[in-house]
Formats: sequence, structure tokens, C-alpha cells
Amino acid sequence: MLPTTRLHLSVSPETAARLPRLGLVTRNREGKTRRTRFRGTRYDTARLLLRKQGFGMELLTVGNGRVVQRTFTSRGVKVTDASPGMPDVGALAEEADDPQLRRRIARWRLVPVFHYVDFAEVVIGLAIGDSRVRMQIRRGILSPAQSGRRKVPVAEVVLALESGSPLALFDIAIAINEYQGARITTREIPEAGYRLQRPVLDRDITKGARPELSVDMSVLDAFRAVMSETLDHLLSNQELLLASNPDAVHQTRVALRRIRAALRAFKAVLPYDKRKAFNGELRWFQQRLGAARDWQVFREDTIPKVSVVRQLPERGLERLRSVALGERRRATREAIDVVGSRRYARLQMHMLRWLNALETDTASGGSGTSLLPFACRALERARQDMLLDERPLSRMTPDELHTLRKRGKKARYATEFFAPLWAESDHRLLLTQLRLIQEKLGETNDAVVARQLLLTLHPGRLASPVDRIIQDWSRETIRQCLGAAQPHWRRFQRCPAFWKLAEPLPAPRSLPSAA
Repeated sequence: MLPTTRLHLSVSPETAARLPRLGLVTRNREGKTRRTRFRGTRYDTARLLLRKQGFGMELLTVGNGRVVQRTFTSRGVKVTDASPGMPDVGALAEEADDPQLRRRIARWRLVPVFHYVDFAEVVIGLAIGDSRVRMQIRRGILSPAQSGRRKVPVAEVVLALESGSPLALFDIAIAINEYQGARITTREIPEAGYRLQRPVLDRDITKGARPELSVDMSVLDAFRAVMSETLDHLLSNQELLLASNPDAVHQTRVALRRIRAALRAFKAVLPYDKRKAFNGELRWFQQRLGAARDWQVFREDTIPKVSVVRQLPERGLERLRSVALGERRRATREAIDVVGSRRYARLQMHMLRWLNALETDTASGGSGTSLLPFACRALERARQDMLLDERPLSRMTPDELHTLRKRGKKARYATEFFAPLWAESDHRLLLTQLRLIQEKLGETNDAVVARQLLLTLHPGRLASPVDRIIQDWSRETIRQCLGAAQPHWRRFQRCPAFWKLAEPLPAPRSLPSAA
């Protein structure tokens, strides 16, 4: 993701139609504008094996009646003349690097997946200062090949940097967002077509991964690697959340927390004003998504647990499920409005612009700083924050437990960020104890939130026996969870600081370049 040379924006079809008249476009247009109309079909196997391999094949009819075949592989896009009918799968097989895969592809039987209906593409060259950007605007209608599924109007803007600074991409994106609204997306139009045909694909959430760090990196290089991974985590779940996937709400909140944890872990080398401004916005969005997640946990986790250990009246249980479902749907709609807002898109664009500016900002304070001693200091600081209060968990108030839980998340994320610098055997014990503490404190928090959610409901929506049963279950669950977490809390306090004792992994040796 960093440095950015290509940016995909999702816009409305109406915005796409107006973009060529945007002031920034008309003032900076360079060369001839190319306009094309096309229609066609995307092909794959019945099990979408081409998509799984990262390949694609389309037959398109362009405006003058010419039929072309487009093949998509890791090498890029290849366009050749073709005849109407079925695409030539053999041409795609020839593009595969692996001989065994080449033979398999040649035997695959392709079927239509979705159709491009009345698509228009406009390609405009832009000169933004010393930078040259190619803007592609596409809009049309996607129609699933399976009959009975709805057609959907779609539009996207692709900004490709041809020369100059990547900041030009974000200046254009920010202008489009302020003009009519736009959002950065990792889902291109073909992927949207696949998900129209197979709605089950919208269940595939993305979890965060560990960034790839090595001891020979500078602190700023490590920060960019961490932020690139956490932003990928955020953007990968964005479209799923907008499609009402409740699990994507949780992953989005996790991604927002991880970004905030990264800003905190690297705060010594970051500009104070930028870091605080971004952190404030990230916190605001994280809080706005909280209700959707809380009601999801209440409905899918808390109610089943309560019904197992407590005897709930049948009518009261059904009423509880119905109320929780309605509240979860309402909160999810609010979360969709938040993530689909211009404010959310503005935050992403400005943050990515800032990160790309750090590529050349040698005055930021971390470009020449060695990563290993910095990581050791950050890990020690996170550990000391976690140990500010070492009392037994049973003696802490709910607010103190919540504070400990937040500190634990920061310590866990910081440890996961820097863990690749050491062998897994060195940091496994500490991370395991942090994870187990977080699990039990998370269950404690869910029990506390269950009581708080009931207080937000209008009186009379639930029968008093149900309310009382959940209150009793909550108190008992909190007591049990704190008892289960206490041994892990003590083990964590005694865990050795691996960054002080273990040797870091050596830097990977670079392969000699081919002559």
C-alpha cells in the first residue's frame, strides 16, 4: 500500500457522470480524453477457480462492434481480438507460470458469472504540479448470470500515478470526496460482480496479520509497514460492513484499535499534532460502532449463555431475542451510515496522504533511528503501563478493570507489532498470557455491557423476571471470569521481558541481483 501508486475509489453513478466537469479535472486536464462504451461477460468455472488463482477472463464488445478478449493474470492484463461466443481458455492457460497449473486451466470449463450492461469508460490525463495521473472513470450496470438476481448500478474511479508524487492521488481523491462523496475501496467492479452472483462471499471477513519487520529497518520504515497492514485490515472489511455483515463491524473496530495502538507505539517519532488529530477521529469512529457490536454479542453470545444456566420463561426468551435483533439491526444501520460517510472517507484519505508524505519526510525523527532499541523501549513502556496496578482482579472496580483491559489491548498489539523481530518461542509465553487475560476480561466486559444495554431500553419492553435473571447471571459471570483470569494475571506479572533476554532474529540476507 505504501508508497501508493494506484488508488481505487467507489463513487455513485451520478458522481461518475459529473466528474469530468469537476473544476480540478477541467483545470488540470492534459492531452485528449478517451471515451469508450462496452458490454460483455465475465467467465469463470462453476467453483470460481479462476478467481481463487487470481486470474480472470472476459469477452467484451466495444462501441464500434469489435469483440475483444481480456485475460487477467499476475503479469497484468492482455487484450486480444476474439470472436463472439465463448472465450479461449487456452490463451489464459498459456499465461500461467506453473506448467501443472497450465494443464489444469486448459481443461476447465468456463461459464458466465456476470454481465457488464451498458458500461461507459472515460480516461483523462491530469497534470497536478509535477505529477502526472491517469484517471479512469467507469460506470454501468452489473447483471448476475443467474436469473432472478437483481441488477446493480456501479461506478468506480481508478487513479494511477504515471510520474511524480503519490500525494497527487490523494489530492484528487480528497477533492472528489468533498465534491460529491467517494471512498477508498479494495473491491473493484469485477469483485462486486462476483459477490452479486455469490452473496456468500460477503461473509469472508479479514483478520489482522502481523507486519513483516526486520532488525535492519529504520523506525519509520517499520511504522509504515505496521500502518500499511492495519489499514489493509480496515479497508478489507469496509465493503462487508456496508453490506450489513455484523462480523465486519467487529473487525473494523479491531482495525481502528490497532491503528491507534500503532500511533501510540511509534509516538516518539511522530508529529504530535498529526498523531493526536488522527487518534481523536479514530476514537470517535470506534465509539460510534460500539453499539452494533454490543448488541451482536448480546444476541449471539449472551442470550444463549443465559438460557443454558438460567431458566428463562419461553415467552420472555422469545421477546428478548426479538428486541435484541431489532436493536442490533438499528445499530448496524447507524454503523453503515458512519462508515459510508464523507467524514470517514476523509479520515482515510488524509491519513494515507500523511503516510505517503512520510516516505520523503526525513525530518520526522525516525528515518535514521535503529528499530531494535526503539522496539525494546516501546515494549517496556507497554508492559509498565499494564503493571501500573498489580492488585488482584477481584479487588478492582468495574472502571479499573475496563482500564486494565484497554491497557492490555495496547500491550498485546504493541507486542504483536514488534514480535517478528524475535523468534516465536521467545515471545509465545507473554503473548499467550496477554491473550488469555484479554479473553476473560472481555467476557467480564460483555457481562457488564449486558446490564447496561438493558438500561437503554424503554421500561416495559422486557418482562421484569427476564431483566432480573440477566442481572443475576451478569454478577455470577463477572465473579467466575475474574477468578479464571487471576492466574494468568499473576503469570503475566512474572513473565520475563523477552526483549531484554532473547537475541533478535538476524536480518534477512538480500539475494544478489541478476546481472
